[in-house]
Amino acid sequence: MPRHQRSLSEQGCQLFNISFANKQHNQRGTGCLKSLIYNLFNSDFDNKLNKSLVEFRHSTYKLLSFLNEDNKKKIPDFFNNAVTNLVYLILVNNGKLNSINQIKNNVNFYYYIAEAACKNGDHNTALLIRTAINNIAIKRLKLKFSKKHKKIRELFLEKYGTFMNCNSNHLREILDNKNDNFLPSLAILLMHYNKSKEYYKFYTRLGKLPINLANKNNKLKEIVEFYYSKYKENNYKLQDLYLQNTNELELVKDYPQKSCNIKLIELSKDII
Repeated sequence: MPRHQRSLSEQGCQLFNISFANKQHNQRGTGCLKSLIYNLFNSDFDNKLNKSLVEFRHSTYKLLSFLNEDNKKKIPDFFNNAVTNLVYLILVNNGKLNSINQIKNNVNFYYYIAEAACKNGDHNTALLIRTAINNIAIKRLKLKFSKKHKKIRELFLEKYGTFMNCNSNHLREILDNKNDNFLPSLAILLMHYNKSKEYYKFYTRLGKLPINLANKNNKLKEIVEFYYSKYKENNYKLQDLYLQNTNELELVKDYPQKSCNIKLIELSKDII
């Protein structure tokens, strides 16, 4: 994918929990050569991309530590919060609405992160970003993208499925996974786990519990317990992206609508 000068805004860096201090390099001798090589092969884009991927993955680890009975209910709220904040970051920079071209570049950048996260097995991050980009506040802008961008969209369609089929492709991958590097989308995992539990209870009461439903429910329960057990002791912190109060976002807090999603749609109507 072509690199764009525009990448993460200052607010984006803050919400992703990343920062970069200016490092002083020795300007003489080998230090100068090292500085030149560093600048040639380690652009600001690469630094922010790589740091973002690490912080997103750490947040996925932390979310997996919430997969116990007391904390599972918090995960959908964290997910929705992160989606809203991502949509805002795409539409707004430093308290001002972005132009259509800036928004297009932002979407390309975030898709670049999503593609890299997908390849690294962090499907929670990939699907989080995909959900944000598919938000109606962005889709209504009818952005046009490059062939590379379209290929990423097609990859995600094939790999994950769609909202209409409850991302069933990703569910199959969760159920069949044997890769230690695989991190599932918690939103998809919990959606299907909670559904299977309800169906399990319903058909059990009727005395007509299908074997395949019982097996699916047991398998999902094992997966949830496995990830919780594996990551419950981690000391990582959630990115502020998941925690930032969306009602306090600068350009939407004064809208009269209660729903932050509707506020974002109203905000996007002012973009020209």
